[in-house]
Amino acid sequence: MNFLLTGVHPQCIIRAMNYEAKEHGQKKRAEMDIRWVRARMIERGTSLHAWSYANGFNHVLVLHAIRGQYHGRKARRAVELLKAELGV
Repeated sequence: MNFLLTGVHPQCIIRAMNYEAKEHGQKKRAEMDIRWVRARMIERGTSLHAWSYANGFNHVLVLHAIRGQYHGRKARRAVELLKAELGV
């Protein structure tokens, strides 16, 4: 949708769509269990935070990507790299 044509900011449309999905009982699916990921990282002697910065990602982006809240190009790439490293 074009902002100029609708007069509504795109972020408001996305929020409305997310709210509507919650009303209909649809949940965003997490890529992996965050507790499992953190445990595997600690077993390797690092943390999710340290891994994120070592691979050039913001730790908040990685956290939200794992939870299924971010779906952008960087988020998908971060999850792919993490899955490859953890052998999932």
